[in-house]
Amino acid sequence: MKLLKLLIICSSIIVTFSCSKTQPFNNSADPNYFYFEEHFENLDNWSNVGWTIATHHGLINPPGAKHYWFDSETSIMSINVDVKEVEDLTFSFYRYADSQSVVLELYFNDVLVWNNPSYWFGAGTHSVAITVSGSLNIKFIANGGTVYIDDIVIE
Repeated sequence: MKLLKLLIICSSIIVTFSCSKTQPFNNSADPNYFYFEEHFENLDNWSNVGWTIATHHGLINPPGAKHYWFDSETSIMSINVDVKEVEDLTFSFYRYADSQSVVLELYFNDVLVWNNPSYWFGAGTHSVAITVSGSLNIKFIANGGTVYIDDIVIE
């Protein structure tokens, strides 16, 4: 679990505030701004079959969500997010694959919006424009190989 600490020094008094993020963050206070993030400390907010939480040297901010073909030939995880109507909204995520045989697909409301290039492995951040508002179902499907997902951001 990641821990954020804020240290305030006033004269000789030191006050420390701590908070932990255990679920996706969604800032909905400003009607002209939308922000959502997920760093996969757990999968509690996701519908999940086959994905696990794991660390790996290929992740920038471990842990992440992991699909491993030996544990589950096909892994599916999804989450519903209420998306505000904001111009130029983008979904981005970090992906690390350590084999060429993995197939990773990203769906918005059951429509395929991204899939990995054939025989592509390694690391990278990928972005997809979001063109809908309201309820958005985000679904990742992985098949074969091993792949990690982390640092999902919508803004």
